[in-house]
Amino acid sequence: MSIGQLCSTGMGVADTIMAGMAGTVDLSGVAIGCSFLWPAFLFIVGLAYAVTPTTSHLLPTKKFSLIQKSLFNALVITFVISCVVAIILSQMHLVFNFLDTDAQMIEVATDYLYVVSLGLPFTAIYYCFSSGCFDV
Repeated sequence: MSIGQLCSTGMGVADTIMAGMAGTVDLSGVAIGCSFLWPAFLFIVGLAYAVTPTTSHLLPTKKFSLIQKSLFNALVITFVISCVVAIILSQMHLVFNFLDTDAQMIEVATDYLYVVSLGLPFTAIYYCFSSGCFDV
């Protein structure tokens, strides 16, 4: 779990470094995009981590079929909600139109959120499986 979280944080650091090397407009666009992305990302990860207590409760009783059903339900719920969140993130240009800022910066933020939102449902699936893993 810790390695996955470090990799996620490292990905944000890499985005910031690459955008900073491209210029100040790109860096500010990625920063605005990240300020919308991270709360949504943490919401999805929080939903996925709800599998862990259920798994740890059912594992000592050896009710593996209930663990499978619990993981499946968590996968479906998290995937559907992450798809809705991804659609909302990809449409943030509607909110950005109300901001009185540089149009080029808003374009960078919109493009960044669109591309990152494509991977959000698959990230949710990863975190569901990650939090539902157990050793028998």
